[in-house]
Amino acid sequence: MGKKSHSSKNNAVEWSTPQCQPPLTLADKTYGNQGRGGGWRSMTGMLLVTLVMMSVLTMLSVLPTLTTTYLDNSSSEVPGEKNKSPVSRPTVVSPVVTTTYLDNSSSEVPGGGENKSPVSHPTVVSPVVTTTYLDKSSSEVPGEKNKSPVSRPTVPTETQPPAPKSTPKLKPAASSTQVDIHFVHIPKTGGTSLNAVLRQIACHLDPARNADCCLNPGFCDNAHRRCAAIKGCTNHLPNLKWIFEPPPSITMMREPVSRLISAFFYRGHSPNIDSFGVRPEFKQIKLGKAPRVEFPEYIEMVEYQNIQTRMLGAGSFPYRNVTITDEIFAKAQEAVEGFFFVGVQEAYELSVELLQRELKVGELDIPIENERDNNSKPKTKMDKDRIRSDTKLIARTLEVNDWDVRLYDMGVRRFCTALAKYPDLLDKLNTTKVKCPAEST
Repeated sequence: MGKKSHSSKNNAVEWSTPQCQPPLTLADKTYGNQGRGGGWRSMTGMLLVTLVMMSVLTMLSVLPTLTTTYLDNSSSEVPGEKNKSPVSRPTVVSPVVTTTYLDNSSSEVPGGGENKSPVSHPTVVSPVVTTTYLDKSSSEVPGEKNKSPVSRPTVPTETQPPAPKSTPKLKPAASSTQVDIHFVHIPKTGGTSLNAVLRQIACHLDPARNADCCLNPGFCDNAHRRCAAIKGCTNHLPNLKWIFEPPPSITMMREPVSRLISAFFYRGHSPNIDSFGVRPEFKQIKLGKAPRVEFPEYIEMVEYQNIQTRMLGAGSFPYRNVTITDEIFAKAQEAVEGFFFVGVQEAYELSVELLQRELKVGELDIPIENERDNNSKPKTKMDKDRIRSDTKLIARTLEVNDWDVRLYDMGVRRFCTALAKYPDLLDKLNTTKVKCPAEST
C-alpha cells in the first residue's frame, strides 16, 4: 500500500501512491479546490435563480396580452336543447400579440346531428386599431330576438374593399284607392254607355294608373280604348267565376222584348248584318244574295232567344245555340244574386246615380245619357212602334223568351232593393217604366 505523508503547512493528507488516487469528477474539474459537494450545490442554486427570473419575466410579458372568454347564458335556449352558443368577447388587445379562439357559436340544425362546423378565426391584431363586427347571421329562436351576437376582431388592412352600391329604390305601389270593376256586358242593355261612365269613374279615382281611361274617354269599343281598371270592357264574354270574388261585378239588364227589338234594328246583332258569325248563311244576306230576315222570323231563331240567361247561366257568348235548362237557369239566378250591382236599362240614368252611391265615389259630373239608343233614324222608330203595337207578336216574343222574362224580374228586385237605401233616389223612379215589387221597397 502507499504511504501517507503529512504536511505541516495545510494538514492535507496526500497519497504517496498516485495510481490509487480517486479519479477527478466534473465538479472537481469545474470548481477546483471547492470540493465535490460544494460544486453541485452552487450549480443548483444558480439554476433555481435563473428559473425564478425567467418565470418573473414571462409573467410580466404575458399579463398585458391576456384575453378572457365569457359564456353568454342569457340567451333563451331552444326547447329541448342546451345552450350551445358560447360568445367570445375580446378585451384590451396587446400591441404585440393576441390569442386565438375557436368560434363554436353556430347553431345546430334540429335533428341534423352534431355541430360539425366550428369556425376558427386566428387573427393578428394591428398595433394601431381593431374593428369589431356583430355577427347577425345566426338563426333566431322563433318568437324571440337573437340575443347572442358574436364579436370577431378582424385585421384592418391598408386598403379597405369598396362599399357595395346602394340598391335602387322600387317604384311606389299602385294607389290603394284603385277600384277595379268586372263588367258583364249584355248586348243592347245600355252597357256601352255605362262603360263610358265606368271609365270616367276609374279616371277620377286613380288618374295615374288609369291614364288610358282619362286620355281616351267615351265608349269602350275596341282594344285601343281598353281601360285596365275595367274587366270585360270590349266583349260580351262573361266570366262567371269572377262574379263571386273581387273585384266587384256589375251588369245592366233589360226587359226582354225591348232588348230584342233594339238588337234587331242595330247593326251586327241580327242576321241582316251579322258581325259575330252566328250562322254561315247569314253572310249571303249581307252580300244581298239572300232575302232579309224580318222580326217574326228573328225571334224564332234560338241563337237570339234568352241571351241574358244564356250568358249568366251557361257562361256562353250570347249568340250561340245553347239550350236553356232548369240547371242553367238556376245558375243564372245565382249570378244575379252574386253581382255587386245590377242596373236596369229602363231606369238608366237612375242606375248610374245609384252605382256612384254604391261605389262611394261621390256625385261626379258625368254625362249619363244613353247615347246609342237615342240615335235611331225616324224610319227605324216607326218600325219599332209597329212591332210594339202588334200584341200577338209581342206575346210570342215573351213566350219564346220566358227564361229571360223571369230572370229580368229578379234583376229588377235587386235594383229596387239597392235603390230603397237612398230615399232621394227612390223618389226619382219613373214607375211607368220600372215597377218595384212592394217587398223590395
